[in-house]
Amino acid sequence: MLQSNHVRDLLIQKLPQLKIDIVGVSTRGDRNLNVALSSAGGKGAFVGELEKMLLNGDADLAIHSMKDVPVDYEASLEVQSVGERETVMDCLVSSQPLNSLPADAKIGTASMRRRALLAHIHKKTNAQLVRGNIQTRLDKLDDGQYDGLILAAAGLVRLRMTSRIQSYLDPLSFVPAAGQGVLAAQFRSDDERTRSWLNAIQDQEVEDCVTIERQVVERLGGDCSMAAGVYCTKQKSEFDLSCVVLDEDGTRSIRLRRRHENADGLVEQATAELLALGAEKLIRGD
Repeated sequence: MLQSNHVRDLLIQKLPQLKIDIVGVSTRGDRNLNVALSSAGGKGAFVGELEKMLLNGDADLAIHSMKDVPVDYEASLEVQSVGERETVMDCLVSSQPLNSLPADAKIGTASMRRRALLAHIHKKTNAQLVRGNIQTRLDKLDDGQYDGLILAAAGLVRLRMTSRIQSYLDPLSFVPAAGQGVLAAQFRSDDERTRSWLNAIQDQEVEDCVTIERQVVERLGGDCSMAAGVYCTKQKSEFDLSCVVLDEDGTRSIRLRRRHENADGLVEQATAELLALGAEKLIRGD
């Protein structure tokens, strides 16, 4: 709801004549909190009900966290980024720094990528499933159910809860999910009116970078069960792409960092090299 209100405010700042009604929806991903996301329907569990509303004409626009939008969504819909990118980093919420926590510390996360990176980089192998909104997860931490949480820092920033952050995790080593920190707007492909509104609040550099990230994930066969991070920035005319692909338990990894002035060329080069290095085997668990 906070993200939807934020996008509404951005639109009204640019187009003050608009009248926007926000409709809250509880998705399957919000309701099924006791199972891993892959068992709850993957990332699509957060967008399915909203897509139906768009297709039925019950809504004109749906707002998501870009990292939660599958790369293979309904063909008659489109997704584009809106606004600036919030901080892309993951963060630790805990009373102690990550490296001060014992190896068997119970660290809550719902992400296979985060679990694998915790084991691979920080030798923390007792990552435990935690789902629910940010406040629900913080309550479980405060109740002593976990020694720490790994969360997307963007959510805490938007909720003005950065005082809970123990430390930020370097995005060049603890590589974020594709689209992390970006808000996504989904709409019907033939709705040119809504497209024109969204174009007014789009940051083209953010759109270019997140498109590269999602294309890499798509070409790797990505879904919510893939332990992979993809992060792109742009420095002047050059894109800078960092990728990591791991096996599920974080014992093996492939890292790649490439720069290129051409977005399509960067995607082609990076995915070809990752696949040549065996990324597909890690993803399949071979």
